[in-house]
Amino acid sequence: MIRKRNISIDHADVFFVRLVRVKTSEEQGLSLFPDADFATCPLLAVALALTVQAAPCSALIDNLPDQAHQTAVTLSPDVPLVELLNAPPVAVGLAAAAAPPRVDTTPTIYGHVNRVLDRVAPAAGVAVALRSHSFRRGGAQHANGCEQMTARWIFDRGSWNLSTTNKGFNYIFNTSREDHMIAKVLSGYQPTAAVPLQDLSSFNTQTLESIGGVQRTLFAGCYKLETESFNVNTKVLDVLTASTIRHYPVLKILNPESPAVKRIESSVTHAGCTLADLLA
Repeated sequence: MIRKRNISIDHADVFFVRLVRVKTSEEQGLSLFPDADFATCPLLAVALALTVQAAPCSALIDNLPDQAHQTAVTLSPDVPLVELLNAPPVAVGLAAAAAPPRVDTTPTIYGHVNRVLDRVAPAAGVAVALRSHSFRRGGAQHANGCEQMTARWIFDRGSWNLSTTNKGFNYIFNTSREDHMIAKVLSGYQPTAAVPLQDLSSFNTQTLESIGGVQRTLFAGCYKLETESFNVNTKVLDVLTASTIRHYPVLKILNPESPAVKRIESSVTHAGCTLADLLA
């Protein structure tokens, strides 16, 4: 999962997130760059995820499960050993928190892609659906195919090898240079290209006041709330606001009735300005 407080912009003006593994609470840093294609832009995805949140929370995506916590069970020294041995399994040193019953299958991105492909694949003669393995592997092999990547030898083409793959990801994620290069390749740029973040610094004072009103409503679930863990860094919000406004026209064309588009339009109306003024 991604906590809102784990989204930042580093000293080199690079969008940076720290992923938290649900099972182990381990954090993993990752750099993100604006994609050349809005449909696969990670910054726009982060912005839209925040705008459509129904209520404030500490997580970027509010429908993911919380981290699993283990609770210690207090054992009295007065309890005979035979009773402990005959006790139910819960009477041990650690007891895992009971998981809620599974009601429905968790939606996945590759499942969504397969549903889209189901509408177009028959005409193309494609009968085999994507598996989660093939979907995850595609991005890594795309970056691995770039001749300018110095870490390309780490990944085995044709199959996953657990030890070499772990070695590769540890190398990439723990060295900022390789992290930046691979993030740029996955976003459609050359590894050494300069990819600046677009923020609100280029707007004049009057326009900034209008955008500020839109921003307060658009990101109401993470904008200067009393609970600090619910908030997103102001500099990050400026970048996300710029990305949302810049991509509004294509979002409107794609689906004018989508929750994100309606949220943007209602925020602009509430701020007393027009989208034409913001896009000018």
